[in-house]
Amino acid sequence: MGSAPTIPPFLRNADIDAQVANGISWLDDIQAFYRERAAIEKEYATKINALSRKYYDKKSKKSAFLSVGDTPQLTPGSLERYVRYYLAGGAEAYAGGLLARV
Repeated sequence: MGSAPTIPPFLRNADIDAQVANGISWLDDIQAFYRERAAIEKEYATKINALSRKYYDKKSKKSAFLSVGDTPQLTPGSLERYVRYYLAGGAEAYAGGLLARV
């Protein structure tokens, strides 16, 4: 069962062989494209994360969170919530997931 199946000579066709070879080559190119793209997106996520952290820390020193009530919380949609997501590695996790799929 370990050997490749053989194709009888009367079924062999140069055009079909060429089409299959071109299809395999195209799939290899697509795979290489997505690998490169995932690596670029991972690098971008790392850099955007560092930039966000830098300016979030700068902003934290200049302003205080405003909230109402006995137990202050970040509201959905607040800028700080999204910045914290990036600081927690959310963008890198997304790019890493893309890289793992390819």
